[in-house]
Amino acid sequence: MKTKVETVSQRNSRNQSRSLHLIDIENLLGRGKVTKEQVSWARKLYITHVPAAEHDLFMVAAGPHNRKEVVEGWPGAIYRFWRGADGADLALIGFYQELGKAREIKHLFIGSGDNKFSTVAHLATQSGIRTTVVLGVGKKSWKLRAESSISLLGGE
Repeated sequence: MKTKVETVSQRNSRNQSRSLHLIDIENLLGRGKVTKEQVSWARKLYITHVPAAEHDLFMVAAGPHNRKEVVEGWPGAIYRFWRGADGADLALIGFYQELGKAREIKHLFIGSGDNKFSTVAHLATQSGIRTTVVLGVGKKSWKLRAESSISLLGGE
């Protein structure tokens, strides 16, 4: 029986190299409560500054209190909504770990500056996956800056 992640991967596959975009929208925006307009603005800025192809996978995560705003502001993504201070981080990291078993990723974009992603970035790079950290106005771990190439979205 296929897992949900394997099904998503196959449904979106065109036998081309693909990128995975793990986006912690609350971190990119630097706030715990977001509006549809803020999410839409972040999406436009992200798409303008980050190379993406039609067949790429976009996983956007946030707390469940932001569900409506995220779905309306970033249409067409895959979503996970988890509770807790690190809920979005853990949801994205879990998705990456599941997807890694199902399909090879050529380029990983981490849309968060949170330190929790430093291990993911390091392991992806060690596995030969090109890794780019996309920073917004949220917190920015020095470990991520040291290990990955960076595309700034409006932070320092």
